[in-house]
Amino acid sequence: MRRSGFLRKVEMPLTKFQQSKCLEFVDKLIAWPICSPFIEPVDPQRDGAPDYLQIISKPMALTQVRQKLISNEYDSLEDWRADLDLIWENAKTYNGEDTLITHMAMEAKLWLSRKMERFPDNQEHEWITKIQRTSKKLDDILSHPPSELDPTGRFSSNHEQSAEEEKTEKE
Repeated sequence: MRRSGFLRKVEMPLTKFQQSKCLEFVDKLIAWPICSPFIEPVDPQRDGAPDYLQIISKPMALTQVRQKLISNEYDSLEDWRADLDLIWENAKTYNGEDTLITHMAMEAKLWLSRKMERFPDNQEHEWITKIQRTSKKLDDILSHPPSELDPTGRFSSNHEQSAEEEKTEKE
């Protein structure tokens, strides 16, 4: 959809499937020790950050994102992702570029970005992706059997290539 020469991104409503996947990701982040500073909202007194609310205008934490998911407060994946990105950006803004907390936040952001590259649209897409990954792993295993099972290397893909090369050389 074009408006004033700019392409406007259309946000799709968050489906129940997407909501459950988002909740799964947030729960993994909460369980990951590297995310421990981002689980609960920053308490300026408890956390030794008396000026936090003067510097950070929109605080956000993983438990808040989780609660918003459960309460159906997200209209789209983009809204959910924006809140998570807000957590990482708040950490960087308050703590500075080259600090342990910022590095932890950037690691969590990177993990989430990688997960979002393969975020399934629906359960069918998720299953197809899982089947494709499993098929690839199985193919790799069958192409490279353990040496105990194939001591001569006869069944490995390297052996097949060698046999084809020998055949080509003979011709």
